[in-house]
Amino acid sequence: MRTLSKLLAISSLALGCASAPVGRSPAANLRGDVVGAGPSVKLVVVGPADIHAYSAFAGGAIYTVPAVSGSDRDCGSARAGLTTLEPDRVHGLRVEAGQVACLAIVKKGSFELMWHGHQDRADPVAVVAVGPRR
Repeated sequence: MRTLSKLLAISSLALGCASAPVGRSPAANLRGDVVGAGPSVKLVVVGPADIHAYSAFAGGAIYTVPAVSGSDRDCGSARAGLTTLEPDRVHGLRVEAGQVACLAIVKKGSFELMWHGHQDRADPVAVVAVGPRR
């Protein structure tokens, strides 16, 4: 009986350690979906962020623009790095600080984009240069 309880205690510790978030980055996990009807443009996420976008159907494109208001109104400006969304494929997009990612729905009717990613929220690091002592 004592051997069984020791085995149970050891295995529960091992399982607990195996599921602990060791080595995770300090980045915040993000996920969401954007639903709309086209033709139109919608805001997806405000940078800085790395995202993976997926749609089951054709008819959309993702791109980045400078962030002004952080709303759908930003998406009407000039489009940089336009990526046409192919159905059933995951597309990666880097959204720099000061930018927003947008979805352009180019077909008539409804469209849904699902996405996930992470946003770096690391604290700033101070670098100090030390010269030779005199």
